[in-house]
Amino acid sequence: MAKIVEEIISENLRLILQLPKNMRRAEKQCEQRFLGLLPLPLSFSLYLCSMLPDKPVILFDGVCNLCNRAVQFIIKRDKKKQFLFASLQGKAGSELLKQFDLPVSQSNSFVLIENQKAYTRSTAALRVAKKLSGGWSILYGLLILPSFLRDPVYNLIAKKRYRWFGKRDECMIPTLEQKERFLE
Repeated sequence: MAKIVEEIISENLRLILQLPKNMRRAEKQCEQRFLGLLPLPLSFSLYLCSMLPDKPVILFDGVCNLCNRAVQFIIKRDKKKQFLFASLQGKAGSELLKQFDLPVSQSNSFVLIENQKAYTRSTAALRVAKKLSGGWSILYGLLILPSFLRDPVYNLIAKKRYRWFGKRDECMIPTLEQKERFLE
């Protein structure tokens, strides 16, 4: 029985992570999802819903070499495994963009979903840096600069990233060790 529950949880965790803004609706969807799949009482189904991870999710351009290197950089320095990842081209990434009313054109951006808020561009990058080991958190202090000063540098790199760093034909495939941290 435990094996079945574990398989169902892992299968559906990605969908559950894509919580809509309206939390009542999310609770109802979660409840219905588990009620339909598990031969368990309602209280246990609601318990499963309460176990949803509240980890920040980083959305990245999965075909961009620079972005993929940035994800590997973050994984290496995220010793507490605080972040989850999803490519902007994938189903989870595009659903999260929709949930937070971010345009699909946001696909040239780095997006951080944290505490039911979406952060983009340099703000997202600096908020991620704050949680990394190795002294990178000092970069968080750059948030004192207004985004209209920070984002032009970010936008220039984002615009030229394929030319400078190259592009893949397909999204990166995480290693087995990393797989649990990716939503797809």
